[in-house]
Amino acid sequence: MTKIIVPLDGSQEAELALPHARALAGGDPIMLLSSIWHGEPIAPRAYLEDRAASLVGEPTETKVVLDEVPSDAIADAVRNAAPAMVCMATHGRSTLGEILLGSTAEAVTRATADPVMLIGPHAAFDRRRSDARNLVVAVDGAATATDLIPAAAAFAARHHLHLWTIETISPAPYPFVADADIPSAPHQGPGIDAAVELLGRDGRATETKLLIAVDPADAIIAFAEELPASFVVVGNHARHGLARVALGSTAMRVVHRCPCPVLVVRQ
Repeated sequence: MTKIIVPLDGSQEAELALPHARALAGGDPIMLLSSIWHGEPIAPRAYLEDRAASLVGEPTETKVVLDEVPSDAIADAVRNAAPAMVCMATHGRSTLGEILLGSTAEAVTRATADPVMLIGPHAAFDRRRSDARNLVVAVDGAATATDLIPAAAAFAARHHLHLWTIETISPAPYPFVADADIPSAPHQGPGIDAAVELLGRDGRATETKLLIAVDPADAIIAFAEELPASFVVVGNHARHGLARVALGSTAMRVVHRCPCPVLVVRQ
């Protein structure tokens, strides 16, 4: 069994993760976790117990951690409960918030080697989308496919999801698009080819789609909206310093604008 860990800070935004966590759990245990740090408003145990009651029928526990940075408390909970998966909402209320992804969520994706399920502000739970059972893996080359496909395939198998692999390439520059003798795009991309090969080794398959777009994030989000996708998988490059934008601009914009939860896999 995999424990689903849902961090809550008393906000309605954080609670957006609850219905997604319930759908993910499918009978597996759920932990509702609050961390109190430097005099921040306390989410008392009564608050967590009340939210646990909303998950009637699911095995649920609550935990309040005192005097620990929230991202560290979440990462510790994952290590202590392994196997476990974090399912948490991101706030991103402003332009800066979108750049930083939300300090806690961004820090959690760096602090744990396990995939993290992020619920962006546009990913309110939708039963129709959830029941579609489509998992979309966004790759941008062979190396990304190598990193993402094993985790995505395992997640798809566990939750009985239909696997899609998509790759976005830029349109051919003018004047080549007007030259009938030069194709404007290949039939496949290196990331898709690598994904098909990796999955084929285990007798698995994936639907594929090569997207031609100037902005990869726009293309991924539009594809997820139209399919419809139940989940999208992106990679986390886990950089530091000024590159603290750890997910990369494309992945972060996908998280914040995607209509469904996004599984972030550390690369």
